[in-house]
Amino acid sequence: MNLIEVYFGFHRPYSSSFRGWFGHVEAWGYTEDDNWLFIDPWLSETRLYVCHRHDDVVEMMAVRYATCESILKIRPNGQKLRFPLHFPMNCATICGHLVGMRAFTPSGLRRKLLANGAEVIHGCPEGRSRGQEGQTA
Repeated sequence: MNLIEVYFGFHRPYSSSFRGWFGHVEAWGYTEDDNWLFIDPWLSETRLYVCHRHDDVVEMMAVRYATCESILKIRPNGQKLRFPLHFPMNCATICGHLVGMRAFTPSGLRRKLLANGAEVIHGCPEGRSRGQEGQTA
């Protein structure tokens, strides 16, 4: 099952737990058979959903657009990594492997995706959170 297009949803960092300091990323995409695959890797579990009914896909996409701060879309170029996932595995390492990219943090994965031609389809194109718009460093 090869994904034709892969979407990456980036969630805003939160400070209530050390696990949320860097934010979170999840991925989803569709195959040539019109099956949708949703992957949401967390520290304690990985949620995997396979959908093919239109209503289910619309519902899942609506949730992603409501909860993700930004969404990027990219077509996989067939690049494969020579070695399996590296330790420690987290949301960015797992999602990055879907398109043959290594990343340790969600922001690092976002930078690599944008550098490789990913399209921003929802959210801030600069990668800043909505609360930081207009501020200078």
